[in-house]
This record gives sequence, structure tokens and C-alpha cells, in this order.
Amino acid sequence: MRKSSDGKEFGLWPGVGVDVQLMTPRIPKIDILPFDIGIRGFVSGEVMAVFPPSRATANEGSLDGLFFPEELKEKNQYPSAAIGGGGSEVRSEQDTFEFAAAIGISIPINVLNRTVRIKPSFGWLHYRLKVSGRLLHAIKDDVNGELAAPGTLGTFGYNTRIIDLQKNLTKNIHAIGTGVEVELESGKFGPIGAAVFASIHGYKVVGDRKFKFQSSQSFADGTVDFDGTASSVGDGLLPDTYRATWEHEIDPWIYRMKMGLRFHYVGD
Repeated sequence: MRKSSDGKEFGLWPGVGVDVQLMTPRIPKIDILPFDIGIRGFVSGEVMAVFPPSRATANEGSLDGLFFPEELKEKNQYPSAAIGGGGSEVRSEQDTFEFAAAIGISIPINVLNRTVRIKPSFGWLHYRLKVSGRLLHAIKDDVNGELAAPGTLGTFGYNTRIIDLQKNLTKNIHAIGTGVEVELESGKFGPIGAAVFASIHGYKVVGDRKFKFQSSQSFADGTVDFDGTASSVGDGLLPDTYRATWEHEIDPWIYRMKMGLRFHYVGD
């Protein structure tokens, strides 16, 4: 019905969120080390609102609509090839919220009389992704569309069929991976300490990364005969079923970078 198409899209978008981090007391001195560096363990949970655009990862033609020759529209004196517009696409859209959790250790070091914490961790990431597919196409009965005379159009059929196939599929995406955060103590306000941090994490998607779905549209016979009298129902074309299949595969790796300000209780 229409030729297939493929494509690839790189996604990069901002987000804003809140994370909560709980740290353990100092882990006892490790005998193999000549000094006590004050390592702590931690767990964290995060909710982030992201703002990704809806992206067409593959498309062909145009889905803005179908366009018929105005000067010939009333008499239908045109073939299927004269109908403009129509096309197909695959589009992906991520849900607004991402959820993440991590477990790791905090290693403090002193840099210019300031405490810097190096925090390697193992984490989990979750979000929802919706992939949509659409195909828009039109055909006519062109059986009488031969030239009646040189330079003139013959008599084309009056029947037009518009095929509009749509479908979507939503999946929960889970990923696991490692990362590291660098946190710099920046001040203390009574029992509350403040720190700035930056981190980078890489996640490997687990589970099925592929989306595959299809849609179909069936048309019955458009002309029936009652007692020798032809009556038009439907679109007048022969019965047929049209199908479209869409596929989408997400990249196996996800990378996240964060910067922020953290407040924590340090006591008196």
C-alpha cells in the first residue's frame, strides 16, 4: 500500500527532580587499610520530571491530510496518483516521570580544607514509553482511467476509499547500571549542612526492548443489487482488508547526568 521506512533518533532532554538519601554510620576501620577514611553506606530514591518531546523515529510522506485536485474534485476526473498527502510514521513519547533508586558507598576526602565525598553506586531506573504508529492513504477505482483521446483524461471511477490505520503500545522500561557522584560540602547552617553535587550514571535496559504492533481495517463490498436496482453502500469499491505493522526498538544504554544542591542533617 505504501513503501516502508526506517530511521534513528537520538534523545536528549532536561529534567528536574527530588531525591532522598539515607546514610549509615561510619563503617568500622578495615584492617587492610593503614588508616580510617570514614566510609559510609547509603541508599537513595529519586523522582524526576522530564520534558522529552514527542519524536517521529521513522516517517514517510505526510500525515497532515489528503489533498484532492480541486478543479476535478466534483467530477472525480483524476486517478489515485493525483491524490496528494498521506504517509506513515512511528512516533515515541516518554512519560513525564522517571523513578530511580541506588545503593552505594560514600568515601570522604579532604580537598583544600573542604570535605569532598566520592559516591560510587549501583542503581535502577524506571519509566514508561508509548510508541504510536499511523498510516494514512487513499485509493480510487481507476479501471476506466485510460486516455479517451490524446491529451484528454478518460472517465475515472467515482469511488474513493480513505484508509486510516492507527495503533499504539505502552511498555514499562527498567534499566540497571552503575555510576559515580561527587559531592562538595559548601556550608553549614546550624544542624543543617549544604552540599553541591554532580553525577553521571549509565544504565543497561533489561527485558524486551522491542515494540511491534499492527492494525487492520476491513471494507465490505460497496455496491449491492436489490431486485435489479443497484444501490450504493459503503465506498463502492471491492471488499478488502488493509494492514500495517510498526516496529520500534530502544537503545540498550541510557545515560544520565545530574547536578544539584543537597541538604542534610549533621547535628550540633
